[in-house]
Amino acid sequence: MRHLKATLGLAGILLAGTANAGLIGDSVKIELTDGDRNYGQHTHTVGAGEEGNYFSNQFYDFGDLSFDIRSNSTFCGMSCRGEIITLALTDLDFGATLTNVLLTTNLTGVSVSFGSNFVSFSWLDQALTPTTYLSADFVTDGVSVPEPASLGLFAMGLLGFGLSRLRARKH
Repeated sequence: MRHLKATLGLAGILLAGTANAGLIGDSVKIELTDGDRNYGQHTHTVGAGEEGNYFSNQFYDFGDLSFDIRSNSTFCGMSCRGEIITLALTDLDFGATLTNVLLTTNLTGVSVSFGSNFVSFSWLDQALTPTTYLSADFVTDGVSVPEPASLGLFAMGLLGFGLSRLRARKH
């Protein structure tokens, strides 16, 4: 019986692990604004394939540590008003600290800002073609942050292992 308790305690410790260092399976938000116009915020679970689109011609896709948006038609831009376009990605839980965003795009004048759980891209409205794209790779420090449930499982595993060792000493 004591071997079973020790084994279960060790299993709890080993299964606790750390959070997934990426976005797959997470719920994320994307919001597009054009000056004072807001084209809506969408919430998606990151998985295989594209997560959604704006205007039926701006398709976006999240990867584990990446984001892409591309146009599939030619049009004057978001509003043809020459406003600042802002694309905000929020509720990003990388499971590690975001340290950099590597941007690849054929849009001109794109600026990037980011924090612990968001990335924002801004640029002056411009003509879009079927080859317009913006891609970002998210760089993390690689240090996984344990999820609260994992910490609880880890603590229970340690407690179970400790109790089994304590009982073994008494016998």
